[in-house]
Amino acid sequence: MNKKLCVLAFALAAALAAGCGGGGGGGSSTPAPVTPTGDMFLIVTEPASSGKIYSASSVTVQGQALAGSTVTVNGSQVTLNSDGSFSRAVSLSTTSNPTTITIAGTGNGTTYTVSRQVYYQNQSRCTLVYAAKDPSSGRDRIYDYDPAIPGSARAISPDTANAVDSSPALSPDRTVVMFVRDINGTQSLMKSSCADSSINAAIATGARYSAPSWSPNGFDVAFSSDAAGNYEVYIMSNSGAGLRRVTTHAALDDSPVFTADGATLVFSSNRDPAGGAGVAQKSQLWKVSLSPVTGTPALLYNAAAGQGPTCPQGAGNCSALNPDLNTSDQLVFQFESSCGTTDGGTGAPAATCNNLYTMPMNTPTAITRIDWSANNYHTRPRWNTAGNAIVFLRTAATGVTSVMQASITGGVPGAVSETGLTECSGPDW
Repeated sequence: MNKKLCVLAFALAAALAAGCGGGGGGGSSTPAPVTPTGDMFLIVTEPASSGKIYSASSVTVQGQALAGSTVTVNGSQVTLNSDGSFSRAVSLSTTSNPTTITIAGTGNGTTYTVSRQVYYQNQSRCTLVYAAKDPSSGRDRIYDYDPAIPGSARAISPDTANAVDSSPALSPDRTVVMFVRDINGTQSLMKSSCADSSINAAIATGARYSAPSWSPNGFDVAFSSDAAGNYEVYIMSNSGAGLRRVTTHAALDDSPVFTADGATLVFSSNRDPAGGAGVAQKSQLWKVSLSPVTGTPALLYNAAAGQGPTCPQGAGNCSALNPDLNTSDQLVFQFESSCGTTDGGTGAPAATCNNLYTMPMNTPTAITRIDWSANNYHTRPRWNTAGNAIVFLRTAATGVTSVMQASITGGVPGAVSETGLTECSGPDW
């Protein structure tokens, strides 16, 4: 009888939540040993299959072989125990994924090879955070996902009854996420650890909140709140101490972000571009110095006036929203206009278009469009650490929203949220 390749591998029970960000990784119980016989002289029990995710930077390869067999792990021979079991620690790459582990066994005159490709995920830090619906409970939670590791998305805010989590902001050291939690209409600003998903006590409560962002040194947080009756910009330490109100106006002041030196905030506001106490129909980009905190905001970019892109429906009908700044103080923001048609069934809801633009701080004439077709519904752009790519939300005509990634130097954007989770929002990385 001809010998056949017969490699027995046991699948681990690891449930992955499907989606705009699923879940995955980690360990489960090791299968009971099976005594190899005949042609089945090599059994690999750990890693049980390719695609497994480890939070430690090494894995202990385990298995069994027939007495008298020779077994190597990544080319190095291992010692068989009296029962034929073997183990060998293998370091996983912490800089690139996946790591390939090759187990070879020679016995009965034949060599068999088992190959596993496994992943390392540093779960003390987050990679890409966004909000999405938990596929089990249906509640909005904050997820962390590494696009280089399939199945790696994991929820990092607890699944709490009646809670809706949104607007995640990742700290500069990537260890903590600030977000807004709403429970039956009562909102709080919360922090969650990337390492263990532990929520601290609310650092702000008693009002409604939106769009938190971190200072470059990680000490302060800026956000918008209606604590004073309408939405104004505030800053405070990331522990909740030293609350300071930055803006005072009848307009809606929202989405504040820090400049690279931490000395200025850029935000979106529907103040009258001409100044004074008036309120305009559309929002533009403003800036305000934090020295002193009570400084007077200045108009930075007026989309309604057609600075850069032409406002399709005429002056006063376009908005600049959701700004973000990289370490070179290059702005990225969404330009909202009335366009009246959908994008061939793949983009914007009728009558509204959102496209993405960049410009150097304080140079509104040097504006560049960075998205990829007319009339798409692209929102909430956020720079990566290197400042050469963005993540953003794309909403299709079907209403499905996905997290996308694109280089600002060109190329077609690609999805970076796992398929399956729905109603994604607020990416940050």
